[in-house]
Amino acid sequence: VVSTQVRNKLIELLPSGEPRQESIALELNVSSSTLKRRLIAENTTFKALLDDVRERLAVGYLEPKEMSLTEITYLLGFSENSVFNRAFKRWKGMTPKQWQEQ
Repeated sequence: VVSTQVRNKLIELLPSGEPRQESIALELNVSSSTLKRRLIAENTTFKALLDDVRERLAVGYLEPKEMSLTEITYLLGFSENSVFNRAFKRWKGMTPKQWQEQ
């Protein structure tokens, strides 16, 4: 399933910065438009998969409380903490710090 392959590549590439659809397509040896079509056939998009992978990883990274928010921001491929905070608030309705404290 293409979406599973994309998820795996996202997890692998996120610490290097936000992966682009084109780079994932290259990794999977297909064109960007082919990748887009195949994901649409699976009722998803690259952006939706990226968002979902980041959300799941964020929760997993926050649970043990062993990593700093800066480390998590980096591992999720966000450019800065404020961008991660906004995304997390959109996903969970609270900041990562509030999530850890609950």
